[in-house]
Amino acid sequence: KRYAKMTKDASSLLEYVFSHQGVTMRGSHRTIKVARTVADLAGSALIREEHMAEAIKYKAYSRKFWEVML
Repeated sequence: KRYAKMTKDASSLLEYVFSHQGVTMRGSHRTIKVARTVADLAGSALIREEHMAEAIKYKAYSRKFWEVML
């Protein structure tokens, strides 16, 4: 939490995906890391909802890619 401070909207979005999509704790930590990177690239000190949404999209795309490959 020290390095991944986020807005309430971003936190709510992550909680929703975590509870409704069956994301594991490890998966949520990875998503937060990606969201932190997206926020850094956008020059934002906080992870905002749009950063979290982009990270979640990358996660979904990655999952679909690997399902096809296996």
